[in-house]
Amino acid sequence: MDNWLQLDLFKSQHADFIKAKKTRNDVRIGEAGEHLTLSKLQNWDINAFSVSAGDAYDIVADINGRMIRIQVKSTKRISSTMCFSFTRGFHGSKKGVFNYSNSDYDIAATANLVDEKVLFSYGVKNNISWSRHQFLTDGNEFASWSAAISCLSKH
Repeated sequence: MDNWLQLDLFKSQHADFIKAKKTRNDVRIGEAGEHLTLSKLQNWDINAFSVSAGDAYDIVADINGRMIRIQVKSTKRISSTMCFSFTRGFHGSKKGVFNYSNSDYDIAATANLVDEKVLFSYGVKNNISWSRHQFLTDGNEFASWSAAISCLSKH
């Protein structure tokens, strides 16, 4: 940080940058979680891509010709138990915040941005809680993906 300040010719802009950096931005947190999830899937050689903002799901993965819809929820908060709420909308809009319907997506993804880990769960959920230990255990990311796909293939 000190090196940046030495090179800073626009100190007022630097102060604005620092202030903006501390501001909470749920949209950016959500986008970061989507990118992390997409990266994990593609790193596992899964054909996956982002979809348009506003859809009921964030990512589509092609599994043997079947398009799997994935909804991602993200957090930067760390605790021993990490809780994710699956709701749509915005509290300031006319529709407000509302639940997903049972057909909106196939797999729920929960992105822990601090540890850069993602866990997956089959089906539409209202809430998901994982222990931080579950995120940090080696192999759990892919194991949760495999379990979610296995459950999906049975339905």
